[in-house]
Amino acid sequence: MNRIFCLLFIMVLLFSCLSETEQEKINNAIMDQMYYKAKLMSPRTEGFNAERYYVNSINDSIVFCQQNYSYENIFGAKEHNKTYGYFNSRNGDDVTYMIELFASDAEISKIQYLIK
Repeated sequence: MNRIFCLLFIMVLLFSCLSETEQEKINNAIMDQMYYKAKLMSPRTEGFNAERYYVNSINDSIVFCQQNYSYENIFGAKEHNKTYGYFNSRNGDDVTYMIELFASDAEISKIQYLIK
């Protein structure tokens, strides 16, 4: 009986360690949204490549994200660009167009130093 309980406990412990946490799911959802935002902002999808992704907290619930990407222009040359977004870090909602409601002017002014 003890062995069965011990094995069951180990299996539950292993499963809980391997499963994705709720915050990791939210972070991955934000990263996916930034990828799609970059793809939409790209003038061409030929040769599109999502490159570096940056995320910085600007207050306790809002994060500033930057997705760098590249694409091939009409002449086949590689061009680089970036797109930005603001997200609620607690639920993954895009608040880019409502950022003034969620962050102070001082917090928003820090963004210029976070752009890479």
